[in-house]
Amino acid sequence: HDLRRLVSIDLASTLRHEFMHVLHWRVMSRLNQRHPIWIMEGIAALPEDCNLSREGMLLPATSWRTNTIKNMDRVNAITPLKTLASMPQSRFGASRPLANYAQSRAFFLYLSERNKLGQWFRAYTKDFDKDPTGVDAAATALALSVPDLERDFRMWIRALEPVPNDFAEGMPSLGAHIESGSGDGPVVRSQRRI
Repeated sequence: HDLRRLVSIDLASTLRHEFMHVLHWRVMSRLNQRHPIWIMEGIAALPEDCNLSREGMLLPATSWRTNTIKNMDRVNAITPLKTLASMPQSRFGASRPLANYAQSRAFFLYLSERNKLGQWFRAYTKDFDKDPTGVDAAATALALSVPDLERDFRMWIRALEPVPNDFAEGMPSLGAHIESGSGDGPVVRSQRRI
């Protein structure tokens, strides 16, 4: 943050993720607030995968992280929201990081799909000193108790369609067969002619 540098390993989803961190840090700096890691990473992960609305707006969409959260739910491995929300950064990135990222992104996708993300963020930043975790603001935005919020979030996860990991015949694709290269990036082995 102090160096004002953006580092990204690609020009696609990772760049969108890291640029969202830049925007979020600017808001936190202006508000003199330091949001917990689950919020920083959950919000930053939202634009990784998006769909374009009819009005030309980018809308967060399900992604490969969706399959992770669905698998976590299937084996009853979802972290209670209050626990995730109070997790220090050192634990968030060290203990089950892919699961923590997936759950954080899923929660903010859940708020977004319920059209409550903006309402949550305004309430959260306004009452940050009362509840820096953001869980109470989410419950308030959805007019639910925290236990009911947990249940509703899990029901939403169960209703999500899994995201295909592989392209089956007839699915939209570029028609290219790609394999891992030997250090210089992926190698296109064949391209379907249309």
